[in-house]
Amino acid sequence: MKPRNSTTPENKQKLYKLLNITNGICYLCGQPLSVDDVTLDHIIPKSLGGGSEHANKLPTHTICNGMKSDMTYEQFILQCSLIVTNAIRTSVYSEVHKALNNYNRQRDDKTKNQNPRNSYPKRNVPRGVKETNPRENGE
Repeated sequence: MKPRNSTTPENKQKLYKLLNITNGICYLCGQPLSVDDVTLDHIIPKSLGGGSEHANKLPTHTICNGMKSDMTYEQFILQCSLIVTNAIRTSVYSEVHKALNNYNRQRDDKTKNQNPRNSYPKRNVPRGVKETNPRENGE
């Protein structure tokens, strides 16, 4: 029984042919492939009835192939877009939350410096004269 990623001259030749077809680019992520980190992905997964012929295979990074698993290309792209959308939403929420906290902190600092809470501006009242609260006198 041959190893899964057989490195026979015939298989290497087929791999180089497929790499030339895709210009050495992973068809899943669009990044350049290296011969050390390449595997052939079934375009139509075997679990969904895809065959093992080379017409049903394209070169990908090993990690990209692992993430795609037994999904079709369309399912994989949809899954990736959901992940990215959620990451952006989470990141945007986090950034907005930080910005609001910073704004509130700065606003509170300004307020404290201008007029501390629960204190009124001091009035100049001569010594010996009792200060009255105008609200208590009905004024």
